[in-house]
Amino acid sequence: MQNFDMEKHWSEELISSAEMLSNLSKIDSVACAFNTNIDAIVQIEGGDFEKVLHEKNISLAFLTEKASRKVKTFEDIFCGIFKCFTQGIAEEWTCSENDPCDEVLKIFPPKNYQMGGQAGIMANLLSLYDIKKVFAHTNSLPSLQSKQFLPLDNILGFDENGTALPIYKINREKDSPLVHIIFEFKQGDSFSLENKKFVCPKSNRFIISCDKLNQKMILDKNFIKYMGQNPQNLFFLSGFHLLNHTDAKEILPNIKNWILALKKGVQKNCIFHLEIASTPDDKTREMIFKQIGNVVDSIGVNERETIDAMAVLFPEKEVSTNIFDMIEALFLLQKETGAPRIQLHMAGIYITLQKKDFVFSPKQTKKGMLLAAKIACSRAVLGDLKKHSDLTHSQNGQISENGKNYMQDLAKYFNSDEFLKTGILEKEDFYLVAVPTPLEKKPKSLVGMGDTISSTSLIGSSIL
Repeated sequence: MQNFDMEKHWSEELISSAEMLSNLSKIDSVACAFNTNIDAIVQIEGGDFEKVLHEKNISLAFLTEKASRKVKTFEDIFCGIFKCFTQGIAEEWTCSENDPCDEVLKIFPPKNYQMGGQAGIMANLLSLYDIKKVFAHTNSLPSLQSKQFLPLDNILGFDENGTALPIYKINREKDSPLVHIIFEFKQGDSFSLENKKFVCPKSNRFIISCDKLNQKMILDKNFIKYMGQNPQNLFFLSGFHLLNHTDAKEILPNIKNWILALKKGVQKNCIFHLEIASTPDDKTREMIFKQIGNVVDSIGVNERETIDAMAVLFPEKEVSTNIFDMIEALFLLQKETGAPRIQLHMAGIYITLQKKDFVFSPKQTKKGMLLAAKIACSRAVLGDLKKHSDLTHSQNGQISENGKNYMQDLAKYFNSDEFLKTGILEKEDFYLVAVPTPLEKKPKSLVGMGDTISSTSLIGSSIL
């Protein structure tokens, strides 16, 4: 396309997207379920870790022999920290019957507590859009958890009597905190053990989940009752990745039937979105797509989750993170699940594949994705979004080189120069919508980024 300035064009599109924020207050009610927890953030330094290893008389042999991601003893925590620290990887381990949370936090005091779980993160974000009612599913709500919600009257939960109240005002005193301890460590930090030095190759994290209610997906009866009686505009589903495959076989069919019943009744006009998360258990991952993926209206994934999904649904396919593999994977995942809409968010580009009869037009979808890109930049700069003005904090309107390259590759792949300008491609029974995005060079945090992109894209698309 001659004389077309892609950088200028998409930067202008991005800037204009912020104008949509004032319209989001027209949305009546949304629901976020099922995983809400407390994140205890621990910044662990190599020297402190080394000191505790010596105090507890932990050997190098013990640290390297454990393969399971199950925490059965307090000492297993050190194995997880060692693995993630020395290999520069991120893993989440779950606790078994013995809950070492309190003991761990005494030795490694957290620098702060914050909202954890996709449902909780999305609920906090959506409340900033001035949506009239944002319901968050909470199977445990002591004061420590309720304090992680923003002190806004439009985020609602249920007290012990089943009364819907602003969630920050609720304290279900008999409930126990559901804590995920997040150990953060930095590239280049080091410790020594048994005359060997270990250097952290990449800044990363290790998470232990003391969170049995979410691991068993125990549902709050008052939330379930309310959703059966009161229509929602959108319903965001998450938390299935915490299930083991034995529990998933029993729980997922029940939730599938619950969703189908809602869609036949009071939620017949509601859009149900499934947000995927990293799911270590292969069988659970397959069941999530086959059980829940085929009854929702929308699915959100990143490139890693897409590759993992393909590994269990199409094991004969070798999939990499290149843009062409990702496009093919989206079509295959849509065919497998039947979901009318699937959105992929990658660093530099968001891509949505949706059926032509989907409730939102491709232009609406594009506007929602652009708004999501704008909000995601602000989240990357600030690390979290706590007030309305934070939403547009970032002034970064420069489209990333990644984004421009991806768009050019797709335009050649689909033989459509016009795609560079519109971001919309009509193909058989589908529309493919793509927007290039800015990237923050020094993000403060990327926690909750996928949740931000997926929820904002849908919310933004719902406004004409």
